[in-house]
Amino acid sequence: MGSEENNFLAALARASGAVGLAALDLSTGEFRATEFRGPDAERRIVEELQQLRPREVLYPSGLPLFDQPPMNSADSQSARNDQAAQTSSSATGAALQQGGGAMRFTETPLEDWVFSPDYAVPLLENKLGVLSLEGFGLQGRPAAATAAGAILHYVRSTQRGTLEHVDRIGFYDRQEYLVLDAVTVRNLELVEPLFANTSSEVTLFRALDATLTPMGKRLLRSWMLRPSIEIGEINRRLDAVEAGVKEFVAREELRRALEGVLDIERLLSRVTLETANPRDVLALCASLNRIPRIKVALARLAAARLAALNGLLDEMSDLRERIENTVVAEPPLTLADGGVIQADVDKELDDLPQPQPQLQAVHCPD
Repeated sequence: MGSEENNFLAALARASGAVGLAALDLSTGEFRATEFRGPDAERRIVEELQQLRPREVLYPSGLPLFDQPPMNSADSQSARNDQAAQTSSSATGAALQQGGGAMRFTETPLEDWVFSPDYAVPLLENKLGVLSLEGFGLQGRPAAATAAGAILHYVRSTQRGTLEHVDRIGFYDRQEYLVLDAVTVRNLELVEPLFANTSSEVTLFRALDATLTPMGKRLLRSWMLRPSIEIGEINRRLDAVEAGVKEFVAREELRRALEGVLDIERLLSRVTLETANPRDVLALCASLNRIPRIKVALARLAAARLAALNGLLDEMSDLRERIENTVVAEPPLTLADGGVIQADVDKELDDLPQPQPQLQAVHCPD
């Protein structure tokens, strides 16, 4: 999984005559949902899956994932053979072929009751701490909300941790951006080369990518695959670019401030999922230490979008200070090795016997 790509877990649900799609990147906390109605709903779902490129798709075991798998006739027999060879597994590899663009993910059927709106929607509301999903754009969209709730059920049953980094969900409508189907994305070489064994440097993404952080790379990739068609949003982006072009010194100051910022989204996810090691915590602290410099640089760039971002940035001084005063400067790789917490932080911990380093035999030369 590259730093510029999301690692989505998706779910499909049917409710009130609509087909809902939700996708969660557990490694970053990005959570989104949409739904479609009408005779072309299934085709539009396939197009969304081709853009999202999830690693795994959840669906009700009592319903087929697709009523008519959209495959070219030349590939349908081989796909059926592949599926038959893996029937012993609860999750099977699927290849959807639409207009020449292939997509592979793992299919995971869940019990039908997981996709009941009466179960899934309250589960989502409880996770987000709300009585209504109206503030997230999901009010009156039961299929999308049900798919999102099914994802939460699956993640809670398979992962440890509190999922505190998953604290919001966004409903998106295809009318808000230019719809690019898989064939167009491939032919334009937006994110992948058209021909096999060709360097990715030929893509438009590589030509434009001057970002310094993994989060920036993912955002650029997302914007390229879903170009906004909202005039106000387009102008706000262009104004921010213009400010950066005109204020060369301030722009370079901002770039220097961003250097060394690691993947904060994925580091935070490891913390909430209880998979972070001591070095991850220090890496998070080092990245957060760049925020004061970033805010100073942003303040010098006269653009409404950048000013809004600056106002949203919290310097997190209390968290940074606590990490710096708690974790040793050079901690071991795992907590089990001991010696992670500084002395005098906790008297009871100081009184505990410390693990002794293992002695290795030394063989003297003859």
